[in-house]
Amino acid sequence: MKYYPPFLFLIVVLLIGCQYRTNDNNRIDTKIEITQLQEINEVLWNRIEKNPDSVYLHLNGIDLLLTGDTNQNIFSPRTLHGVTASKHSFNLENLSGAWGKNAYVYFLFYEDVNFDGKKDLGLLNNYGATGNYWYTIWLFNKKENKFIYDDYYSGMPSPIFDTLNKTIQVYYRMGACDETIAFIEKDKLTKRIYTENENTKMGSNCWCITQTLMDTVWKETERKIIYQSLDHLYRYETPVICSGFGLQI
Repeated sequence: MKYYPPFLFLIVVLLIGCQYRTNDNNRIDTKIEITQLQEINEVLWNRIEKNPDSVYLHLNGIDLLLTGDTNQNIFSPRTLHGVTASKHSFNLENLSGAWGKNAYVYFLFYEDVNFDGKKDLGLLNNYGATGNYWYTIWLFNKKENKFIYDDYYSGMPSPIFDTLNKTIQVYYRMGACDETIAFIEKDKLTKRIYTENENTKMGSNCWCITQTLMDTVWKETERKIIYQSLDHLYRYETPVICSGFGLQI
């Protein structure tokens, strides 16, 4: 059984997946089928293998039509056409990224990442063996009524978006005893947890240090020796929230 790490949209719901065909008016005609959320990457990959130039998905209230290129079990997204539940249509071109069949994070998501009440769009850009990953993110601009690429959110490593408490958790790992988790509230860093290596006569220790921002001063609130990565110690015990639903991992 495949294991997918917790992420912003890891909730107990069903997604409606569809087979499709297009006509001259670029309308997507669908045949409804039910897809478990945990299987979303597998379903997408099956469709990519069958026809990488026409990959359809209905995801959390948005219809998406993805095109791309495949090479040695790697799929590179090229364009994305979409229609939201409110009938807003959009086209994204010149996409970047490289998706592998066994990616450990989801290929795409449609959620409110800046907590303004409108859902935004993210496509997996890259991911590595160290556990870091990045998404290319387009925020929905209410005034202009369109999705706009956002460099700030796209630059966040390994983000988890808590849409109920309106907080963001980002994670970056360089290696053993070289990890950082940052907690962001209202675009302000409020807490950070990081590791440091300490070499002693008795051996090497990996210290985990927690700092909290109090007024304008960073204060150390906890320090302890750890034997696991921060990813397993902290991120997996955080409730992952999406659209009002939560799942404790």
